[in-house]
Amino acid sequence: LKAASPLPHPTTYFADLWAMVDHAVTLSLLMMRFIARYSYIIFRDHVLDAPISEAAFAGYNARTAREYVHAAMKLKGGTIKIGQFLSARADIMPKELVTIMGQLQDRVTPAPYAEVAAVLRDQYRRDPETVFASIEHEAVAAASFGQVHRAVTPQGDRVVVKVLHRNIERSLKVDLAIYKVAVF
Repeated sequence: LKAASPLPHPTTYFADLWAMVDHAVTLSLLMMRFIARYSYIIFRDHVLDAPISEAAFAGYNARTAREYVHAAMKLKGGTIKIGQFLSARADIMPKELVTIMGQLQDRVTPAPYAEVAAVLRDQYRRDPETVFASIEHEAVAAASFGQVHRAVTPQGDRVVVKVLHRNIERSLKVDLAIYKVAVF
């Protein structure tokens, strides 16, 4: 028989639950704004026969890209990955989107060390300071799914520790569900 994993502390459970709800609401509202914005542009063009200027369209695209980058830096995971993919598609995406969303290629904001320590505590079932002789609190690099920290093992070996962002699996499930609704 497999031993049941211990239940998380109620405070941690509700904090994680709230984070997922916040994630879902933030991403859903973002997608709804984008759909409404571009529906308005299509409506003006095809129904009212009053298309917007190229400069105004470029402005809408730039605003959309800035809003997306801001949300992606907060949400991480799939939201960054989708942004990275879109910013690499200059063949099909407007140049304003490609330029602004290109920030997601190499400028991902690392999570605070407190979150990293919590993930390590969950993985090792003890404080990171007892697992490693030392671990740097500043990330060496950050990406869509995790980040890297330098550390020293108790034996004195220098290592890098790749730590997934907290609740990344649930976050990806939320991202995929919302993108599926928004796109299809």
